[in-house]
Amino acid sequence: VQPDSRAALPGETVMLSAKAVGTQPLLYQWRKNGSDLTDGGSLSGSTASELTLFNVSDADAGNYSVVVSNTLGWAISAEATLSVVSVTAPGVAMTTLYSFTGGDDGGNPNGLVQGTDGIFYGTTQNGGIKLSGSVFHMTTNGSLASLYSFNGGNDGANPFAALAQGPDGNFYGSTFQGGDSDVRAVDAGGGW
Repeated sequence: VQPDSRAALPGETVMLSAKAVGTQPLLYQWRKNGSDLTDGGSLSGSTASELTLFNVSDADAGNYSVVVSNTLGWAISAEATLSVVSVTAPGVAMTTLYSFTGGDDGGNPNGLVQGTDGIFYGTTQNGGIKLSGSVFHMTTNGSLASLYSFNGGNDGANPFAALAQGPDGNFYGSTFQGGDSDVRAVDAGGGW
């Protein structure tokens, strides 16, 4: 393990690797802050030459080392420091309000816009009843309601951008496919 400092963003995958030479077989045991690690959850390779941390969070920050052993003895590596850099301001925590299933609720959301009514509105690239995308709204507590499912015909299909609210209070957006000539459609939603 190279003794260095490494920074990662929350949600990234981090791999640490060790290179050792000696009489085979070589056995590996990864450690964090001096305690042995075990596979499970978002951690894999605790007894291999490469340790993988999936979906890192603040809890993964620390000093990592590996103990390499064989029938002749053991050696411990220098420590590699992992820090997880926050993407929010101090004192602010990110929380998942809703996870799309790709089914009737839609999949691959394009972003949110907060309407003048305080509710968030958005589109999904796919999913929905006809699997051609959807329009939805969501409250600040994560309660989601589907407002429209694109059919893939004249109404369009597969929006690839967030909605915009016009001065008339309606929301406007476009789709990547569909429309009269299966090129693109521009949609306006009354009451969304």
